[in-house]
Amino acid sequence: MRRGGAGFTLLEALVSLALMSIVLSVVASLMRDSSILMRQANLDQLAGVQAALEVVAGDLRSAYQINQCDSAAVELTMIDPGDTARIPDPLPTPPGSFRMHDAAASLTRRYYMAGEEFRCKSTFSDGSEEELEVAGGVNGFDAQKVHPGLVELSASTQDNNSNPVKVVSLRTLVVLHLPPQVMP
Repeated sequence: MRRGGAGFTLLEALVSLALMSIVLSVVASLMRDSSILMRQANLDQLAGVQAALEVVAGDLRSAYQINQCDSAAVELTMIDPGDTARIPDPLPTPPGSFRMHDAAASLTRRYYMAGEEFRCKSTFSDGSEEELEVAGGVNGFDAQKVHPGLVELSASTQDNNSNPVKVVSLRTLVVLHLPPQVMP
């Protein structure tokens, strides 16, 4: 009498392989879904940081003088965008009717961190001031002059709910169209 050999038959191996592949595909799809949700949460956290960098970079590009650019604050002087546009008289105007336009109103903006808030203080040419929060969720901000005409801005946020605490930061380079003498 012959005894069957010890081990698995080919059919048993194929069935176990099929069951294992089904279990692994379910686990892999759950892992993929959770990673997509985590990535989306990271993007939501970075939205405030990215908004802060875009606002400061836009104002730096439109500034005609940069007063301060360091880790404490970014202070710049620009033409007040809320001021009315002054268009010179057209060319065919007779010389006797020509008049000079008043200088455009200027605006000084100072971006800085106040505790856990990234804030902007605007000082208008008439002396009035306005202060507001630029973006929420920003825990750190830094500005460094790389060389004349190039400023590096970086902002960061941290997630205190994760274990360990996770810090995410963004960095951007701003190319300025300013002569070197107006850079601090």
